[in-house]
Amino acid sequence: MKKVSKTIIGLALMLSAVAVQAKLVRWDMANEYGDKTPHADGDRMFAKLLEERTNGDIKVTSHFGASLGFRSKDQLDAVGDGAVPLANTLAGPLAGIHPIFQLSGLPFVARDFGHARLLHNAGRKIYEEVLAKHNQTLLWASPWSSTAIWAKKALKDASDLNGLKMRTYDELGTVTFKELGAVAMQVSWADVVSQLSTGGLDAVLTSVEAGNGAQFHELVSHYNAIKFGVPVSIVTVNNDALKSLTPQQRKIVLDTAKEVEEYLWSVVAERSTENIQLARKNGVEIIDSFDPEFEAAMARAGEIGVKTWLQRAGKTGEIILNDYKASLPK
Repeated sequence: MKKVSKTIIGLALMLSAVAVQAKLVRWDMANEYGDKTPHADGDRMFAKLLEERTNGDIKVTSHFGASLGFRSKDQLDAVGDGAVPLANTLAGPLAGIHPIFQLSGLPFVARDFGHARLLHNAGRKIYEEVLAKHNQTLLWASPWSSTAIWAKKALKDASDLNGLKMRTYDELGTVTFKELGAVAMQVSWADVVSQLSTGGLDAVLTSVEAGNGAQFHELVSHYNAIKFGVPVSIVTVNNDALKSLTPQQRKIVLDTAKEVEEYLWSVVAERSTENIQLARKNGVEIIDSFDPEFEAAMARAGEIGVKTWLQRAGKTGEIILNDYKASLPK
């Protein structure tokens, strides 16, 4: 009898181990932006590789265009609470939660992709600490093209910004362009096209690929490439969902996320160039040279934005910026 009991217990443990090994995972992934951005490509790449590497045990379904009902500003709480296990979120709209989310939006601090990655790396530890407090893990961060101003006219000098009804994506952009005379306001991406169509906006601060994906050439005529900054989107996973995986599955998820991140940073310059060419092909006039006085005025306004951030970020912000400056190529 004792022998039979041991056999039954052994079989139960074996079946339990098999069940753990064969754990099936079905995750939904939220993304406010459309399915034609590089970030959408990253989401699809992640899903494809995970399914292949786990033999179908982990399947991720991507939901673009805020189709799950979450905007970027909602997604931190949505992932933390488990309403959705994964989300790809533009960092800037989360600035009210913690100043680290404004790091990539610092005006005119990182104006090329190499510098943008150094800036992100300088603050990555803080990103991870803040996200951990919100029950989630940073899987990867990926860059947009340099933000610029899509508008119904060329911006030749500071006077062209006076009274311009302009969408920004975070507080620092709003502060900077208000200083330059624009009527700057934060508008969620999901509302931008309707606002442009109805005259609520004259211009939009965003990347070239986001504008192309939203068919901006049908609504505005100029892309003013001021190189405001290189914002990042972050992909996070709910910690309870991550911990529920087997150790092998968890390793595959984290390793795959790292691979996707490296890929997205490696192709951003090429993708940006292709998107500029596409905008031009669609009839958009590309403005990439500006009067030195206008450049200087934008830089001065940008410094006010940086000071605004440092007032919130305090000593931590100073350390991040110092580390960033120290990492710049000599």
